[in-house]
Amino acid sequence: MTNPKRRSRIFVALACFTALALPQALWAGNLTGVQANPNPASTNQTVTVTVSSAGSACGALIDFGDGTKSSRFVVNGSATRTHSYSQTGSLNVRAIGKPHNGKSACGANNSAGLEVDTTLVVQNGGSSNPGVMIGRVPKSVHDAIGTKRVKPGVLKPGLVQKVVKQPVLQKSPALIQAMQLIDRVRIKPHGTWAEFEVLTKQPAAVVIEASTQPPNGNGFSNVESAIFTLQYRISSKTTLQNLDPSKDYYFVVRARTQNDAIAYHKGQFSTSGRHVRVTLAKIYVSDDGDGGASGKGDFRFRVKAFGNQHLDLSHDIASGDWWFPNKSFQVANVPSVLPLALGVTEDDGDFTSIQWYDDTYGLETHGPGEDDSWTRTLQAANGEYALTATFRFDVWYD
Repeated sequence: MTNPKRRSRIFVALACFTALALPQALWAGNLTGVQANPNPASTNQTVTVTVSSAGSACGALIDFGDGTKSSRFVVNGSATRTHSYSQTGSLNVRAIGKPHNGKSACGANNSAGLEVDTTLVVQNGGSSNPGVMIGRVPKSVHDAIGTKRVKPGVLKPGLVQKVVKQPVLQKSPALIQAMQLIDRVRIKPHGTWAEFEVLTKQPAAVVIEASTQPPNGNGFSNVESAIFTLQYRISSKTTLQNLDPSKDYYFVVRARTQNDAIAYHKGQFSTSGRHVRVTLAKIYVSDDGDGGASGKGDFRFRVKAFGNQHLDLSHDIASGDWWFPNKSFQVANVPSVLPLALGVTEDDGDFTSIQWYDDTYGLETHGPGEDDSWTRTLQAANGEYALTATFRFDVWYD
């Protein structure tokens, strides 16, 4: 009888091959261009950056040229990301190949396609950007808004002249403070959470909301994750939890000062893909179905994930014995659960048909340092045999 405490681990070397003889079209896709629109742009204006590629789908990110970068995403012909700028000048916007979600970095086999760039001119344009909106306006601002009449004759003939109210913004410091409150937002997405740092020009408390659907104005009809800070700071760091891996999210940041000046910042990010290495670690047979002290069950084991078969193993195991196959396979882009099925055949001369035993395992999330390992067991028994299979799950994100 094998010692139940016995542990073993195998290392599987992945086969590699040289792609020098393959045509270039079979390699990873290449970046072919990046464009910013509008160009020139104004500060606080939403700028759409479009990345183009040729060949197969590949991974990339955007360096917006102002010290911030987008999260990684997949380019398959083209992809877009939006951004708003608080600084002026001629900025170098770059698209850089990076592996993401199981896809190779764009241009990984062609250094000329690894990075493309363009020059974006950002001018001082006030606060007309709909991505930086004014929220609740303090009473002191309302008191500072004046009105004046349009003088007769300034409108074209045929148009109705009317009284027009015009905000006197130069007399509204709290309003101007709200318009210029958010300096920048830094994001570091992970698999099931994302780190946020909100930099403001005045101490502010922030609220961050995220959804897979675009915002409606300055909020979401369906908020999928949210977090807020209580302290007023110029640098607010927090973590948005309970996100799904391999998904694109929209976010809205609301910053509020102690005198109720409120500003909004909108954007997008993508969470990393979650992948699982499933290992059939060990099997304990409590009844092999064969009579006598020396009998052994002639077992065949097959393992499926999401309905696809990955392992097919055979071994003779006697009652009261352990077997340590330690055979593994990988499943890419796994959601919150992983359905497994163990097929068992025990051939003792009168029972040879396969019987499947299904179970669904929830993937554990441990927050920062998400990569983790844990084990789960599956019971398999009928009138011919009884056994326990132990699976090990190794999870990582990219």
